[in-house]
Amino acid sequence: PITLEQVQQYRLVDSGDSSRLLQPDKNSRVKGCDQLTVPDLFAQREALMCGLAVGYMPLYFIEEQLASDQLVIRDIENHTFTIELSACWRRSSRGKALEWFTHRLQQSQWREQLL
Repeated sequence: PITLEQVQQYRLVDSGDSSRLLQPDKNSRVKGCDQLTVPDLFAQREALMCGLAVGYMPLYFIEEQLASDQLVIRDIENHTFTIELSACWRRSSRGKALEWFTHRLQQSQWREQLL
């Protein structure tokens, strides 16, 4: 594992939130790090692969890059990272797809696969 002090020497890349009502999430930042905000996970992955920054990514999204050693996972000593995810929809949009999705969210195995 590396230390938090070592991580703080690098810029942190994070994908922006598309919501216009929520304030930017300051919890994902590592104190002392400059932050580069990019529009989506694709740009975030590209920034990591180009060596522009360090950051957190969903494992499913970088499996190929990990397998080919283009990216590596490093644990940070004494640092826990949690994320809160929310799913929202319009009250007027209650179709079969929403029913399928909410049913799956109730299954712990399926939720774990999302993370």
